[in-house]
Amino acid sequence: MTPDDISKLKAATAYILKRKGDADTISVLKMLYFSNRDHLARYGLPLVKDTFCALDYGPVASVLYDAIKIARGFDLSRRNVNAELVAPAIAQVFDYVIRAKEDPDMDELSQSDVECLDASIEKYKDYSFGALSNESHDSAWSKARERGPNSEMDLVEIAESGGANDEMIEYIRENLLIDDLLS
Repeated sequence: MTPDDISKLKAATAYILKRKGDADTISVLKMLYFSNRDHLARYGLPLVKDTFCALDYGPVASVLYDAIKIARGFDLSRRNVNAELVAPAIAQVFDYVIRAKEDPDMDELSQSDVECLDASIEKYKDYSFGALSNESHDSAWSKARERGPNSEMDLVEIAESGGANDEMIEYIRENLLIDDLLS
């Protein structure tokens, strides 16, 4: 992840936590996934550039998940340098409940980012752990699980599960090809 990617992930996480208040880890991870899926389907770009993996309870943004673990006291510094940079923005309240240690940097979030974050927060704010997990077990999660436990989720499949039309799917594929050629 680039420094800009890390700043945006911190801003999106802080935005969710400031809007929702103290929140359990699962609800933050799922709201970020739903926001990202919606943004991909509507605008052809991910809201954050974290890698989503298909874990048992649904999609998880890997850097953010590790950052939350670090904020909870786990030592993952040798495993995920990016998470070390995100973790200082998160505080553990108790057990699996976290809060933002800083306000979101709104310069990092576009109008479409905020729109998708707000829609996700509003829709899922009262969902239980089980309901969020079940809701996130979409077709992209299922396809990744077929490839193996904890597998990386495909951006095109995430967009498809979010309702992206054929033109948007082609746009995403073209952008992924360009990114591959440039890297």
